[in-house]
Formats: sequence, C-alpha cells, structure tokens
Amino acid sequence: IVYSPGSMRIARTKDFESYERGVLFECDFPMARDPYILEEDGRFYCVYCDIGGISLRESADLVNWSEPFGHGKSI
Repeated sequence: IVYSPGSMRIARTKDFESYERGVLFECDFPMARDPYILEEDGRFYCVYCDIGGISLRESADLVNWSEPFGHGKSI
C-alpha cells in the first residue's frame, strides 16, 4: 500500500495483520497526495498530485527514486 500526504509512504504485508512501514521518498510539497505506481519494462513510475499539478518519479528498484518531473520541471 502506498499512501501520503507529504511523504510517499509504503506499508507492506503478507497477512494483512502485521505491516512493515517505510518512506518511499520525501515530496517537495506537504500536500502531495494520491500516489499511483505503475511498472513497465522493469521500471517503476510513481505519479502523484502536488501543489503545481501532477508529478512523476521513476525507480528501478522501488527504493531509489528520481527527482520529480512535472509541476513546471522538464519531462
């Protein structure tokens, strides 16, 4: 489960009774929200809303994430 606002957080579970929690990445804006993760060709993409519109980050391993694209930055 990926959730927010602010930091993009993750909760992992195998049994829906106990959870391992962590942070995927910190966002530039405290109200970043509505994360959606997509995997394509071995790359992961996280699309989310922030104060400037929609942002995108990418990762090869769900641990290390790029800087955001979008909200006025070059895509």
